[in-house]
Amino acid sequence: MSKRTRFSSFMRNIRFNVSGEIFYIPLDILRKHPTTTLGNAQSLIKFYDPAKDEYFLDRHRPTFWLIYDYYMTGVLERSEEVPLRVIVDELKFYSLEADVINDFLMSECILAKEPMSNIQTRTKFKRILSELICLQKHDESDSFSRSWEKYRQRFIRYFNILIVVCATIGFIVDSGFSSEYEEKSESADRNLKRLEFLFGIWFSIQLFGEFVITQKFGTFDKLIFLINIISLQASIQYLVINTWFESSENKVFLRLINFLRGWRVLLLERFCRNLRHLLISIYETKFMIGQVIIIILFTSVIIGTFVYSFGT
Repeated sequence: MSKRTRFSSFMRNIRFNVSGEIFYIPLDILRKHPTTTLGNAQSLIKFYDPAKDEYFLDRHRPTFWLIYDYYMTGVLERSEEVPLRVIVDELKFYSLEADVINDFLMSECILAKEPMSNIQTRTKFKRILSELICLQKHDESDSFSRSWEKYRQRFIRYFNILIVVCATIGFIVDSGFSSEYEEKSESADRNLKRLEFLFGIWFSIQLFGEFVITQKFGTFDKLIFLINIISLQASIQYLVINTWFESSENKVFLRLINFLRGWRVLLLERFCRNLRHLLISIYETKFMIGQVIIIILFTSVIIGTFVYSFGT
């Protein structure tokens, strides 16, 4: 039996040896992707080892897990453990479908969704804004950039982190003034308002940039967009209330606004994967957390009633 006949005969699973690790992929699944390296018998035959009756691939093993999952599930997902440059090189070798590779590159902010001619016809402001948002959201794309672009990207990311940290510190300082002193000095109050105004401008630019990058790359970070809306409206309301309404009737409302302003620290999840994983875990277990809170409140009511009844 020839090698080509062996690939196209009654074998139900094809054995792949990827740098010492064994994988089995059903033949029917490989036949659904005839344009790929593994689905094309002519391109795969040169890797066949008749002694072991397998196809030996001297390739990157962690990346092959992504390829294997794609064949089995039809979904190509990024692994954080594998560098982006290595993944792209492996995708070229395995010759996956063009639409699959394009969708993956767009999700990583490497390939634009629309033709380059349409992008270049945009205004200079929109091109710069979309580039700023892209650079601070996708740090892995710097492997495709020139050296000067790497430094520009790092500067933008560090500047954005500095803005978020300063905004959070300003919120803490302002809250400390409000809780410890009934009257703040006019200079301190004026400086805090100026800083808050600048932070509001920056967050509004980010908010608008989310729409621009959505049009360009087809990706949309709902969590960042929601946090930006909360932080922006809290900053605007804070400035309006503090500037035009100084009465004590607004203290409760100001505390609520301060609480919303504190949410801006969550913007750091864009740069901290552990914080993002924590937020995702909280979101996925929201119903369980809600049940725990209800149980705690119910237990507190029972204990409080018990103590009050026997105490009196």
